[in-house]
Amino acid sequence: MYDALHTHLMEAARTADPKTVSRFFKTAPGTYGAHDRFLGLPIPFLRKAIKAFDGMTTHDVARLLESPYNEVRLCALLSLVEMYKRGDEAEKQTLHTFYKDHMGRVNNWNLVDGSAPMLMGDPLLKGGEELLVAYANDQDLWLRRIGVVATWRFIQMERFDMTQRLCEMLLDDGEDLMHKACGWMLREMGKKDEATLLAFLDRLTPRMPRTMLRYALERLEPSVRAKYMKHF
Repeated sequence: MYDALHTHLMEAARTADPKTVSRFFKTAPGTYGAHDRFLGLPIPFLRKAIKAFDGMTTHDVARLLESPYNEVRLCALLSLVEMYKRGDEAEKQTLHTFYKDHMGRVNNWNLVDGSAPMLMGDPLLKGGEELLVAYANDQDLWLRRIGVVATWRFIQMERFDMTQRLCEMLLDDGEDLMHKACGWMLREMGKKDEATLLAFLDRLTPRMPRTMLRYALERLEPSVRAKYMKHF
C-alpha cells in the first residue's frame, strides 16, 4: 500500500505549487519549519487519498513518516488516526505506542494538530496523563505542542484540569506557536464551559502572552473580549 499511495502523492505533486501550502509555515533559515519541504497538496486531497488507499499497515506508515515532505508525513499520521478509530482496545494501545516511538517525525504544527488529540490524548483518558506534563516541560517544541494539543480530547470529555495546568505552565514559553496552541485549547475549553475559561482568564490574564489571550477570547462576546484585552 505504501508504494501505491506514495506514487499517487508524487504524481499529484507534479501539477501542484508548494507555495500554496508552505506559505502557512515559517520556513526561513532558523525558523521552526526550516527543515521541512512541501508538495503543495491540500488537506482535502490528502484525506481523499487515505480513503482511496485504505488498508495501510504500521509498516507502511513508518515508511511514509520517513519522507522529507510534510504532506506525506501528514498522510501517514491521518492514516494512523483512522486505524486508531477503528481499532479495538488492544490495537489502540499498540498504535499509541507506535505513535510515541515515532514522534520525532511529528515535527511541524499541522502534523501535531492532526494526530495528537486522538493518538496521544485519547489513550490517556484512562490514566497516565502526567505524560503530557512531561512533554509540556520538554525542550523540544513539538513535544510541548503535542502535550498541549493532546488535551483537546480531555476538553471534548469536559475534563478541563489538564488543559488549564499546561497552559499555566507555558505562560512564559518563548515560542509563538505555543502561545497559539494554548490559546486554541483555552478557546475550545470555553466553548464547552465559558465560566471555566473566564475564571482562568480572571486569574491569569495579566501574565498571558497577547497571542494566547487573543486566541482564547475569539469566541466570546466583543464586550468580554474588550474587558480582557485592556490589559494590553
